[in-house]
Amino acid sequence: MSSFKESIDYLQEKIKDILGKVSEEDITKLCKLLLKAKRIFVYGAGRSGLVAKAFAIRLVHLGFQAYVIGETITPPVRVGDLVLIISGSGETMPSVMTADIARDMKVKV
Repeated sequence: MSSFKESIDYLQEKIKDILGKVSEEDITKLCKLLLKAKRIFVYGAGRSGLVAKAFAIRLVHLGFQAYVIGETITPPVRVGDLVLIISGSGETMPSVMTADIARDMKVKV
């Protein structure tokens, strides 16, 4: 990238591409899950973890009870909670394991 404009164009194209892969139905399902959950727990590894933390902060700003899995102040997950796993590949082992553990606990993932 040789210019700021080229960088912006590149980012806009990537965002457009990603948003084109997400259906309105999926967004509606996520919104319903968020509104129904007693508490929301987010997890991500590496850069996805940074995104998860930022998302948790935004959820708190919106009035949700949100926590980041792995932080020292995070309470245990219980039935009725929602666990959101953020992963670029969907194959990162700690993320997959966290999802499996949550499912074993009968928590919505």
